[in-house]
Amino acid sequence: MKVIADTNIIISALINAKGKEADIILNPSYALDKYTCYFLYDEIQKHRGKIFRATGIKEPEFLDVYFTITKRIKFINEEQIPESVWKKALSYTTGIDEDDTPFIALALYLDGYLWTGDKKLLRGVSARVFKKFLTTDEIIKGSS
Repeated sequence: MKVIADTNIIISALINAKGKEADIILNPSYALDKYTCYFLYDEIQKHRGKIFRATGIKEPEFLDVYFTITKRIKFINEEQIPESVWKKALSYTTGIDEDDTPFIALALYLDGYLWTGDKKLLRGVSARVFKKFLTTDEIIKGSS
């Protein structure tokens, strides 16, 4: 199964390297093809301060965890996604959280599932017919 990890999933994994999200990313027993888009790099840079405050780690430790997590995920360049897919993704995220548009566009493009913990996004996009998303708990439950 293809899953597209959004920013909050990766931030959760970075903040708690022993947590559920990190385990799903790092544990090969989860039969998932994990993807994200290059936009994630910008989002992580934007939230570095939050991550440092939450964990108390310094730059070298952060980089170690960051590379451990991200090397298990396939990054796809958003420029590969056709404009028609972008428009459809934007129709799902407008007025909810347009920062999530690249992740939904990638889910549509790859015919995968958006992996998110963003409850506002989940409620909003499901009301707009986008139903291909998974939460961390659903992934864990599905692998049992």
